[in-house]
Amino acid sequence: MVDESVLYKILVRVTCEIIRQTGDCGYIFMWGNLGDPGVNVNRRFMLLLIFILASIIGVEGASAIPWPVLPGLPLHSIGNTYGEYQFYGGSPYLHPGLDILVPNGTPIYAVRSGYVKAVLTTSADLHWRIAIGDLPGTEECEGWLYAHIDQNTIQVVEGQYVEEGDYLGNIVYWTVADFHHIHFVKIRNTGQPWMSDWEFVGNPLDELDGILDTHTPEIRRCDQERLFAFCENGTSNYFSAGAILSGDVDIIARLSDRINNSDWELAPYTVAYEIYNDTMSTGIIHSLTFTGQLFWTDNVDVIYREDAIFDTEGDYNARVFYHVITNTDGDSVIEVSDTSGCWRTTEFDNGSYWVRVFIADRDGYTTGNYDVEDSMLVEIFNTPPCDCGVFGDVDGDGGYHPLDVVCMVNYVYKGIDHRVTPPNCPKENGDWNCDGTVNPVDVVLYVNYIYKSVGDGPCDPCE
Repeated sequence: MVDESVLYKILVRVTCEIIRQTGDCGYIFMWGNLGDPGVNVNRRFMLLLIFILASIIGVEGASAIPWPVLPGLPLHSIGNTYGEYQFYGGSPYLHPGLDILVPNGTPIYAVRSGYVKAVLTTSADLHWRIAIGDLPGTEECEGWLYAHIDQNTIQVVEGQYVEEGDYLGNIVYWTVADFHHIHFVKIRNTGQPWMSDWEFVGNPLDELDGILDTHTPEIRRCDQERLFAFCENGTSNYFSAGAILSGDVDIIARLSDRINNSDWELAPYTVAYEIYNDTMSTGIIHSLTFTGQLFWTDNVDVIYREDAIFDTEGDYNARVFYHVITNTDGDSVIEVSDTSGCWRTTEFDNGSYWVRVFIADRDGYTTGNYDVEDSMLVEIFNTPPCDCGVFGDVDGDGGYHPLDVVCMVNYVYKGIDHRVTPPNCPKENGDWNCDGTVNPVDVVLYVNYIYKSVGDGPCDPCE
């Protein structure tokens, strides 16, 4: 019998590959598009779709590169990953590469043939690096950067042609936390030689062969009171734990991963979320994938929350990553305009909703399968607009009478919505006592008023 959990991981891997190769997130989490109200997803169809996609682009991809260290080493643990929050004094930044942890003095080898574009240091002895580009001459090209090489062991010079597998030099001794590592990343630049102003254009995890990652990414509680935190969009004005949400809301989630049995907590590769209840669903919304070009000194606060309540940390002593998962326009490019993204609760009917967060690593291990560990139930309520006519007029015909009672009963007990009011006039016109929900209490109050002349009529939230 086919293990469907394995197929699920294949689908995640395939969709991650689509992001990397096309930059088009329209295909990502395709079942999200099928998650709209009234659409039923056939599980067998989804499994067939997995096999079709896998056969089209391949799960592993066609551009695998070897690791820049000896393949005989038992593990290539990762100390920092692409796009991870870093702060060592000065200004925080997005880590522009992959830190591969190896013993001091480990030899480093070229992962692709090419031309040495730079041999330089950006800051004294610890920061010597070698850049090898794909093309000779001065025209723009991509290449690979190998950083933190012991200057005394460097074996190449600018302009030299090297073959894949050629020895470049040894890792320098790292003076802090025994953090001996090679900083490895895909870059792009022009000229000859290259200066250190290159662009960071690729996550090595997208191309490295033989990732031995069996650790499932983790969703941790933001604090003892709540799994996720919620605040007014673009602010640090947080809703208290258990409070009813309203308006434009940002969702904060504490996320982490480990790669190749690493002792260091890392940022996850892919983040997404979904908001749903029995009648409505956003489908799965892609928040970010750390792939492609990274504007590493910009937009840190687009991804990570840094404030007095939830303060992201990333250094040798602490790793705590609070992601603003609603800051997205759906693509994998991290940009200032993403901050306009939020949960616009006014576009949802008042009531209870599950907020579910989905994270995945590059090897297809996922968290986010509709269980209590990755989902949180919240309540939203937005006051109906005051131009919706008579409050208490459920069917929208200008008054309240027995037909409104019928509509109320159908909605509360049968889930049937007979509104004829405009879409911007919510069914909460039936919230007779203005307590934030439409429920059996409102039906009783409505019946007593209409049929028994008991009570003062509906409240008016606009007063």
